[in-house]
Amino acid sequence: MSRRRHHARETTQNTEEYRATATWSHNGPPAICRNSDKARVRRRAVEWADQGAHVLVERRRRGQWRHLDTLDGPALRRAAVEQEAAERYDRVESQLAEETAAFCERVLDEHTEDEQHYLARLMATPPAPREVRARHTAGGLRR
Repeated sequence: MSRRRHHARETTQNTEEYRATATWSHNGPPAICRNSDKARVRRRAVEWADQGAHVLVERRRRGQWRHLDTLDGPALRRAAVEQEAAERYDRVESQLAEETAAFCERVLDEHTEDEQHYLARLMATPPAPREVRARHTAGGLRR
């Protein structure tokens, strides 16, 4: 009788695996995360990119690694800082516009009040008699 020999190697062809490789600017050794769960590798890649790393995400299929995505941590940080600065600028700009509009309305209200008080005082004062200073007031008509 012949017996079948058991081979210890894996024969499945479903060997899809994902790898994230992170490098930082201080030239230390790269950090590598390998897993068959794409979401787990992606979370780790985003976490490293938030820490300022340049991350390459790759997929292995049939023994070959193929590039999927690149996350540039420093560029993402710069973009976040620029976005925050733009939002802050917009907030300050809108607040300044609101304060300017309120100030203009206040000034216009005060101006109209002052103008009304001036006209009321002008109309309340009796007319002053005019003093005649000229030698000829009637334009040459004498009697």
